[in-house]
Amino acid sequence: MKKNIKEKLSFIVFVIGTFGASFVGQLFTSKTNYTWYNSLIKAPLTPPSWTFSVVWTVLYLLMATAAWIIWKRTSLFSKALCWYYAQLIINTLYMPLFFGLHLLLPSTLWIIFLLVVLAHTIQIFLKINRLAGLLLVPYFIWSCFALYLSAGLTFLN
Repeated sequence: MKKNIKEKLSFIVFVIGTFGASFVGQLFTSKTNYTWYNSLIKAPLTPPSWTFSVVWTVLYLLMATAAWIIWKRTSLFSKALCWYYAQLIINTLYMPLFFGLHLLLPSTLWIIFLLVVLAHTIQIFLKINRLAGLLLVPYFIWSCFALYLSAGLTFLN
């Protein structure tokens, strides 16, 4: 019974940690930043604004679940989870680059950096647990779409 409680609590910690990174990133957004964003010329296929919060909520749950599965098979500071933490930090820093500093080209290049680190994280996760690696694939796909959107903003503005 104790192991079951420990596993549930550890899952909650991974969820809170992953969403916590999102919260830190959100600190760099404000109504002023959204006004700026709304004034930009968007790439074709840009979804409505509400889509982002829905998609990211699902992705953060998948990410936390993947990290939790890996933690159960390795340790909190295993090589695999260090790569996970790295991509999470890179993801979080996108918000201040884009919304805080309005740096379009560096933000686009930052997503490329994220994709490289994320691809490596997926590769490592797949070797440890197939499901954990596959849970990160939607995040990778969405990040590729984010790269398209960011490149569109960069070139159209």
